[in-house]
Amino acid sequence: MRERVWGPVMRPRARRRSREAAAVAVAGATMACLFGAGVAFANSPLPAQNAPGNTAFIEPDGTIDVTVQGTWNWPFSGLPHTEGLNATLGNPCDHRAGVGWGVVWNDPNDPGNVQTYSNQRQSVTVGIGSTGIISANNDTTVHSNLPPARCGTFTQTNVPGFGDGTVSGTWSGTHVYASQASLPSQVCVVTFDLGFGKVPAPAYVRFTNDDNSVVWSLKLNRGWTTSAAGPNCVPMPTPVLAPNPPPTTPPPTSPPVVTPSGPGSGTPTPATPATPASVRSTSPGTGPATAAASGGALAFTGFGRTGQLLCLAGLLLVLLGLFLYFVDVRRTVQWLLGL
Repeated sequence: MRERVWGPVMRPRARRRSREAAAVAVAGATMACLFGAGVAFANSPLPAQNAPGNTAFIEPDGTIDVTVQGTWNWPFSGLPHTEGLNATLGNPCDHRAGVGWGVVWNDPNDPGNVQTYSNQRQSVTVGIGSTGIISANNDTTVHSNLPPARCGTFTQTNVPGFGDGTVSGTWSGTHVYASQASLPSQVCVVTFDLGFGKVPAPAYVRFTNDDNSVVWSLKLNRGWTTSAAGPNCVPMPTPVLAPNPPPTTPPPTSPPVVTPSGPGSGTPTPATPATPASVRSTSPGTGPATAAASGGALAFTGFGRTGQLLCLAGLLLVLLGLFLYFVDVRRTVQWLLGL
């Protein structure tokens, strides 16, 4: 009789417990997947075209000081399975920390930070930045613009909806080569998505950040070419002698002014020399402020810690779901209470 009473009661209870456990587990797994690995599926800005103004100066010591620059473009997300950049008129940077870049200098004396990026069963190995063999080359992390230009310039296209658009901007870099013989035919650039938040998290300013233009090009089956005619690379400018610094001339000196020592006095006394303006001034100059240099290690206040906490919460929900599935909580409590 007891088995007949408990049997029909336990089966609906087990089914209800299974549904509850499955719902909790699915919710936890979804959170873990979205916040633990979802960022890796986002797209990234892509190099667009070369920009004028590249220079290569031969310094007196024989080194070559090279400056290159180009442009990048980040279109509105057109693929539903990607995070994308949903740039709008009211929020042109979406929720991203901005755009970063690293230059592939192709320096035979400095291989840079060698990274291999893979996607769609393809892989590309590049040496990004510098390892500091020449002290002037200190680009050991991803460079980026400071606010308010962290996402470049917004252009309203009203595609796919009104107020939507794209963002574009410029990248730049400088490098010192040991000699003219070490100059490559071209240098290339890899652009990065710096993740979520106002300031990039540390993981996003390292060259190991795989949310970049190489991976995205492979994902779109476009490949990643090192041709100087393509958007990823720029040709090495022709080296020229560095311009001589402007000559410095001493400031003009004025003859001493002699004034009489008093009314009617025939004995002149030299006047006190005028105090130079640079000595008289005690307040700092008020010239135009200069923008801080981009690049370098950036502080952490980004999306990373929040994503980790949400991922942990998702995993805890998965464990809770498994517990609810295999354990009858009500009967366990009754057994503990002796009911």
